[in-house]
Amino acid sequence: MQPKVLHSQVAEQSVLGICMLYSEEAVPTVLDKLRPDDFFDRAHRFVMEAIVELSTHGRPCDLVSVRTFLEDSGRIDHVGGSLYLNKIIDSVVTSASLEHYIEIVKNKSLLRTLVRVGARIQELGQVTDVPVGDLLDEAVSLVNEPNSKLSGGRLLSIGESAEAYMDLHGKSSMGLSSGFASLDYEIFDMAGQVCVIAGLPNMGKTVFALNMLHRLARRNIPVGVISLEMANTTVTERFAQMNAHIDRRTMWNDSEKRSKALMGVAAMPIVYANLYQSKLSNVLRTMRMMVHEHDVKMILVDYIQLVQGNVSDRYDLAVGSVVRAFLEFAQEYNVSVVSPSQVGRASLKNEVVVKGEPRLWQMKDSAEIEAHADVVLGVFRPSYTDGNEIPSVEDFYVRILKQRAGLVGKRLKFSFYPLEQRLEESVAEEDIF
Repeated sequence: MQPKVLHSQVAEQSVLGICMLYSEEAVPTVLDKLRPDDFFDRAHRFVMEAIVELSTHGRPCDLVSVRTFLEDSGRIDHVGGSLYLNKIIDSVVTSASLEHYIEIVKNKSLLRTLVRVGARIQELGQVTDVPVGDLLDEAVSLVNEPNSKLSGGRLLSIGESAEAYMDLHGKSSMGLSSGFASLDYEIFDMAGQVCVIAGLPNMGKTVFALNMLHRLARRNIPVGVISLEMANTTVTERFAQMNAHIDRRTMWNDSEKRSKALMGVAAMPIVYANLYQSKLSNVLRTMRMMVHEHDVKMILVDYIQLVQGNVSDRYDLAVGSVVRAFLEFAQEYNVSVVSPSQVGRASLKNEVVVKGEPRLWQMKDSAEIEAHADVVLGVFRPSYTDGNEIPSVEDFYVRILKQRAGLVGKRLKFSFYPLEQRLEESVAEEDIF
């Protein structure tokens, strides 16, 4: 059997060259899947380390930036100088095959790991002065190494975890708020979590999420909105309405009140992106930009089924890959990712539960969402399903369908002002805590 070649110089050059030529589009995709030690060539590892460091600090990763970083760190000669960096750039024919090159580099890296692990296990078989049980333990650890490398995970001691917890929560009794005191009382902390908001179409999923963000922004906590269908003017209008307590008709017809309403939200730390390409890699790249450039703490992605996940014959698995990617992002950057999810209209015909009030199993792709989301909230407006005219103020319910760190089933009541797109607590905050 012909032995496998355990590295690809061309693929490694192509990945790095594309990163430097098309840094804004390519770097987030590469960083999702490759680490410096995935590169066989020592010079390539140094270049990748430079790209990782620059990207982490929100700086450009183009040729000039990478060369300057390597010069400042004293590594420019180790990569062959500016001439080799130019050679890497010249090796790029097209950026269209980036995913293919990434896969080659990753697979070659895994093969090298397998060869190294196999050699070490063979060595263990020759050891005679160590208990067999200890040798087996080391062998099992070695066998798991490729999986760990593939997932990017590592083992933590409880001491490390406790130290990280103190870093996050030691200075305050409260983590990242949801914006609503009654919900905070049940969930405690939104940071590092994915929150899915489930409900029927037009039931108020996105409205609830926007109210969460608005309440944080009023406290000067930066937030972000990634919309896959709403225009930026629509999002701005909704924030202005809920902030100024005015209806849409007034926004359109009263120029003085409209100006005041818009001025009221103009200074809030809210950033917005409308993505016409809804690939998961594009969404993650935009989320990173929001964190690095604006230090956002909560990001709304509207909505989860519109994000194009990993290609799969099963649609639910593709949705699951989206939620899983959001979870990894939330944990990595200690932010909250909030995303609405549709509930099938068939629930309106279900007499076992209150009409229109969602249950976990009624969500589209519920199994995959339940598997990966930290918190699932179900929203429900009785007035929307009773066939009568929507009142100026109505009851709005939020039921905790899932949370990893607490009890489920609790139903919270809010007051909803549909003309103003605004939600208010049904009880005073001081009565909650």
